[in-house]
Amino acid sequence: MSEGRVAGWIRSLWEAICPELTAFPDRPTAIAAYRLAESEVWSTWRGRAIGAFAVVGILAMFGLARAFEHHHPLDEVLGAAAMLVPIPIAWWTYRPLLRYRLREALRESGIAVCLQCGFQLDDHANAAAEETSARRCPECGVTLDAPAKH
Repeated sequence: MSEGRVAGWIRSLWEAICPELTAFPDRPTAIAAYRLAESEVWSTWRGRAIGAFAVVGILAMFGLARAFEHHHPLDEVLGAAAMLVPIPIAWWTYRPLLRYRLREALRESGIAVCLQCGFQLDDHANAAAEETSARRCPECGVTLDAPAKH
């Protein structure tokens, strides 16, 4: 059975947002890892702070939009646009946490990736790294044995 047009578009969008999903061996494993990573990120204080920021930001923007009662034809449009501003900001701060956790899940499943940049470390990349005393990622240069900053 072929995948529908909309479902295929949504899947390719998620893979563009979180390219780590394409490195998992199959789609059910990627979905399970995504759900686990999402729940783990939201359970951290950073995840909760991002969620709180989005909610407070939306409420504040809605309050600002309602405060201006000079009935201009664009008030509704500007109010709706103002309420959507916190959402991309929250996503921009949430996405790196989610991607880092997906990289950890890839490592736990035996797929070698750099925790810092997500570069997939294959055999010929590691062969060059083994010649030096400290293994480094060929993409970002971080030492692979050290924990990455996220």
